[in-house]
Amino acid sequence: MILLLLLRFLFISLYRIPSSSMAKTLLVDDVIWVQKYNISLFNLPYYRWLHGNCVQRNDVVVFKMPENPRQPNNDIPYLKRCVALSGDTIQIINRQLWVNHQKIPNPIALQYDYLVRSTQKTPVLGQFINTESAYPIYDNLVRLSLTQNDLKTIAQDTSIEIDTIVRPRGVYVQEEAVFPYNATFFPWNIDNYGSLRVPKKGDTIALSPANVNLYHTIITVYEHNDIKEQNGEYYLNGAATSHYVVQKNYYFMLGDNRHNSFDSRFLGFVPEDHLIGKAQYILWSWKNFSSASSKRFFIKIQ
Repeated sequence: MILLLLLRFLFISLYRIPSSSMAKTLLVDDVIWVQKYNISLFNLPYYRWLHGNCVQRNDVVVFKMPENPRQPNNDIPYLKRCVALSGDTIQIINRQLWVNHQKIPNPIALQYDYLVRSTQKTPVLGQFINTESAYPIYDNLVRLSLTQNDLKTIAQDTSIEIDTIVRPRGVYVQEEAVFPYNATFFPWNIDNYGSLRVPKKGDTIALSPANVNLYHTIITVYEHNDIKEQNGEYYLNGAATSHYVVQKNYYFMLGDNRHNSFDSRFLGFVPEDHLIGKAQYILWSWKNFSSASSKRFFIKIQ
């Protein structure tokens, strides 16, 4: 029993999926096994318990993201896919993710939203209408979150019209304000975002109005400094300076349900000491204990 308790509290955690931001990779009410990156007891400083057991690109990661003014209940764990590591450069072009100027293959279960029109509720469309990913707009118009396989299935019905949803490049959508929330310097949106370098420990940042806006949370919240501008000069902890040296590594997270995910496009960078662990297995699903949920038993998370 003692060994089991040590295993539970030191090395693994169990989480129940609260939202559809990772659908269909992970579904609401899936219970997942998370292997912790760090050990921390009784609020003592954490340390990595296994060398090399660090986040890798494409891992599904559980992390904490406090200190976010746009998410009041910000002391809860988040679960997203790590798409960029410290020192990577990311960009989203017309929904497609690029990392270090290379197009990244999409996860199999990746979803985007589409507008689907039909004058009748056909059998093909009917299987998607009564799901959590459907948002009725008019009698004959529905917004659906679809994987590529779903899209191919619907497209087989010639009576159905499908419109792709893409926010135009260079257009800042105020009601979907993205990090770092500045339309002047960063006129980005969730479908066309960046280019943006993910900060790495040791990076030297030239202080400018754009950079201070972009890295303000890192400098002041995550790395506990005071920065002020006066007469065009910057003062870090009271001393005049023209640059800042990053003290931690950071990561960039995205949900697989790309149009319905509160991730780094809104949260910003995730610091290394906020990482909890890697989601490794779906243990089971609480969802109605249906025949579908019975298939989600001890599945490795891809």
